[in-house]
Amino acid sequence: MAKNNLCRVFNDEFDNLLKKGVAEEKYLNQNKIRYLETAKLIENVLKRFETNPKALDIGSSGFTFLVKNLLKLDVATADFTNKFEDKCKKKICFRRCDLTKNKIPFPGNSFEVVLLLEVIEHLKMDHRLLLSARYK
Repeated sequence: MAKNNLCRVFNDEFDNLLKKGVAEEKYLNQNKIRYLETAKLIENVLKRFETNPKALDIGSSGFTFLVKNLLKLDVATADFTNKFEDKCKKKICFRRCDLTKNKIPFPGNSFEVVLLLEVIEHLKMDHRLLLSARYK
């Protein structure tokens, strides 16, 4: 998807999220630019795949729905709370878990892309480890 097209479609999808009340309007609006820039980064990663990969979004948010609709990804999510569980029904596979105590609640190799947009700042680890990760 061309960048201008991504921006246009992003704005349409973003407006749909607001209309549906998927997440708090104030929070969505405060994070709109961050979501758009992250969507652009994800779109670049997706170019490495022949087909859209399966994605796991750790930490559910309005962005989970935006990524699913905007980039046409098959998305599942795992979250510490059940805040988005009802909203995910029939559209996004939702699993509740505390990743500080349990493993990711999906079989290994289930996903090609893992997103941490809403949880990375909560991780109690040396974030330099994430920076050292490399693409295959």
